[in-house]
Amino acid sequence: MTDERLDLSPLDPREDARFERMVGSITERARFELARRRGAQRQSVVELVAGWARPALVAAAAVAGISLTLLATFDRTNAGVVVTGAYMPASEVPATATSWYEEDRDPTVEDLLVSVSDVQGQGDDQ
Repeated sequence: MTDERLDLSPLDPREDARFERMVGSITERARFELARRRGAQRQSVVELVAGWARPALVAAAAVAGISLTLLATFDRTNAGVVVTGAYMPASEVPATATSWYEEDRDPTVEDLLVSVSDVQGQGDDQ
């Protein structure tokens, strides 16, 4: 290994005339964005929040319109709802298991065997 320094001056981009043209081209294309950023730095927090007011009001109006439409067309009778268990529809809860939910107790081994045999018997009927 030598202590001599390598001459990297041929790699210096400033030596090429195209470099200044390239920098000028990039600066010219970026001037609008740079001006926008300078203007955005002068805005206060209140001005920034106010800029979101119109889109937020439009979104709120859309949500309100959809909600009102759904409420107007929603059937308010509960005739089709069958409540058997606290968390499951009646089609998924074995008949023997509803007492566990209603009484809020843990099933015994006998209860589990009866419910499994009931479920297997229902599967054979279908």
